[in-house]
Amino acid sequence: MNKRKIKTIVLALLLLSLPLGYIVVLSISIDTQNRDLNNAIQTHFRIKPLVEKSIESTNRAIFWKPWDASLRQNRLLLLMELQDYNQALTAIQDDIKVSPIGNNYAREGLIYEYLGEKEKAKACYLKAIELFREALKDNPDSDYYLAETATLSMIVGDTNEVRTLLCRRKASENTLSQEMINRQNNLILSYKSGGLIWFVDYAKKHY
Repeated sequence: MNKRKIKTIVLALLLLSLPLGYIVVLSISIDTQNRDLNNAIQTHFRIKPLVEKSIESTNRAIFWKPWDASLRQNRLLLLMELQDYNQALTAIQDDIKVSPIGNNYAREGLIYEYLGEKEKAKACYLKAIELFREALKDNPDSDYYLAETATLSMIVGDTNEVRTLLCRRKASENTLSQEMINRQNNLILSYKSGGLIWFVDYAKKHY
């Protein structure tokens, strides 16, 4: 067997081994991320080194699986718990590049609120509303999209739109109970000031 054939066979074997190697590395990365995240959760995010370690392992997992929305949500949660809002902003903007959906723009707006940049926050909320409205065209009865659009509309001051949206909300087998929907409607209508932070703080205290 000549050298060229040997090189071809070796190259072919290497190429065949790449998918298996990727699966192994990905599996290890996900397992490590889950373990570190659980450690941070069990201490209620109060031990900073554990939170930082979890962020590091989550970043590694995202490197190997960049399309995974749950990994990206975990990273943002950890950074917010750490109150590292500048890094959280960098993370959510990276998330938007991968998935430019309403949720991500709303989260970007929330981070801008924490950074004290209210006008940038409002611009993000308006973009999120636009995307949620587009989603409602395909899913007009989606309680989730209605609730998100109503909440953000209240924040940007469009109270007429809020009342219209809340009147459209209804319970179904696949969504929240009518009691929960009514409670959320009252919560939205009772909002006075404070942006999305107000809703986040209220949820932490009452849910």
